[in-house]
Amino acid sequence: MFQNDFEAKDYEWIENFRKLVHDKIISGELKTDEIQKLLFMNRTQYYAKVKALTGETPAALIKEIRLEIAYELISQPNDLRISDVVQQLGLSDTKNFSKIFKDKYGVTPREVKPKGKY
Repeated sequence: MFQNDFEAKDYEWIENFRKLVHDKIISGELKTDEIQKLLFMNRTQYYAKVKALTGETPAALIKEIRLEIAYELISQPNDLRISDVVQQLGLSDTKNFSKIFKDKYGVTPREVKPKGKY
């Protein structure tokens, strides 16, 4: 899968980053400055490493992780309304969230949510 240990370490770093961000989003404690500190990096190193390994800025990658979590939460049969999910993810604008969600997945959150739970 990997050509050398350096690539395996990079993959592991990104997976650890994604898990850390995921856990912080779920717990409602996401602060980007805290992420870089937990990774023992200054802002420049943090930005450069994420960009080099993913081609995305840290903000764009965090946004992608938020959308993945949103899809996961919205698609499950539960009592969460879409506005509850938006709030849980640390966002404030449900309308903007719906637009971004549709841009990524090609469907609105309401089309993903099991019937009767908006």
